[in-house]
Amino acid sequence: MDYLLDSNIEENVSVLPIVGIGGLGKTTLAQLVFNEEKMQKHFDKKLWVFVSNDFDEKIIVEKILESAKGKKPENLQMNTLINDLQKEIDGKRYLLVLDDVWSDDSQKWDSLKRLLLSGERGSKILVTTREEKVAKISKTIEPYFLRGLNEEESWSLFKQKAFEKGQEPENLRITEIGMEIVRKCKGIPPAIMTIGSLLYFKYSEQEWLSFKNKDFSNVNKKETDILPTLEL
Repeated sequence: MDYLLDSNIEENVSVLPIVGIGGLGKTTLAQLVFNEEKMQKHFDKKLWVFVSNDFDEKIIVEKILESAKGKKPENLQMNTLINDLQKEIDGKRYLLVLDDVWSDDSQKWDSLKRLLLSGERGSKILVTTREEKVAKISKTIEPYFLRGLNEEESWSLFKQKAFEKGQEPENLRITEIGMEIVRKCKGIPPAIMTIGSLLYFKYSEQEWLSFKNKDFSNVNKKETDILPTLEL
């Protein structure tokens, strides 16, 4: 918030990426900031666009206009869309969130940025992404890296969901297995809570071992993609 509210900067429009693996809370953080009353007073326009895999300039401009006007543009040519966009942001200090960005195509980014530079000095763009490459290409200042829960915090959350009254079981082997499972959740709260809730209904050491060795062994181990855990 301090960064977003700071108008003492050189660029008219500056970009802050929020980076972290899936499920960590990037969008939630952006939403909390976006909805703050201080932001309402500071910015003339607040705009939110969900991007995902389709980083198409025309589609993004259409979504920005939809966010600005409350309705989707109808079959307009790109030149008309650009003109409408300029009318919305020219001379206005705006906050734009580009949520869940995947594209690291620098040419596409440069082209989109050029369309957004006419905002008043102090305009800000928040980009949420899982990819450091996206952050490096889009940023004008250093990205904000969102961290997961540490091991102690992860275990504390897991216990609340996996064991009755949050108390560790008498069987120490179940505790050891649980700790191994929690480490694979990489500090991501939704993953920890989902797995813990599922294991709440498993009572024997054999059931916990079976889960760890069979079900959980199939989880994708890519650092940016722990969310398949939740599909279990």
